[in-house]
Amino acid sequence: MENAEDLLSVIRWNYSLLYDWLIENGISSVEKDKTENTRWTSYDDEKYLEYKAEIQKMPYPENATLEQMRHVARLVVYGLFERHFTQKAGEFLLGHLGRHIEDMADKINQRTENENFQEDVFDSSSQVYRNDQSYFEAAARIYGEVFIDNERNIGGQVALADTNWEIQKLNTNANKTLFRKARLLNLSEVDEPENLFQLTYNNQISITSITIK
Repeated sequence: MENAEDLLSVIRWNYSLLYDWLIENGISSVEKDKTENTRWTSYDDEKYLEYKAEIQKMPYPENATLEQMRHVARLVVYGLFERHFTQKAGEFLLGHLGRHIEDMADKINQRTENENFQEDVFDSSSQVYRNDQSYFEAAARIYGEVFIDNERNIGGQVALADTNWEIQKLNTNANKTLFRKARLLNLSEVDEPENLFQLTYNNQISITSITIK
């Protein structure tokens, strides 16, 4: 399986073919069409200005980011550059180069999402927990390094385990149990102890009521 770096190199090569053709032929071909097309309208003039702006802001292949290359590919496949879809850069149709870039960019993005997801999961179990007791026994082990005040049953471990369990129960078709980290649960991590005033001041928590004894 190709890694992301290999895929990016292939994308850059495909993009360089698009870039060279568009820089060399793009504007001149549209200007020729403008001269020869008796049905050219003011609307076409507006689109031509947009077209020229896109050509002029195309980044050099060696400096282009993945999203910038993908943007140009989209313009060729179904955007302002679509008029050149069937033109050839060497033996390759510009439209096919654009689609190839999109496909490979999707693969890179999917792998990145998968890697980020794995970083946000403490652990997963092939077992699907169906009741509170078995789940919370497993959660106590997996979230074991997260703070908990057992006497009062409060702390980060409780928040993680409880929130994760509510999400897990909603996913009735799951074939395994995920133990998610704070970010996937929309919870915030506090690395250093802070008093309630500071947390409230920073809008990290809200206090709805206080009982003074």
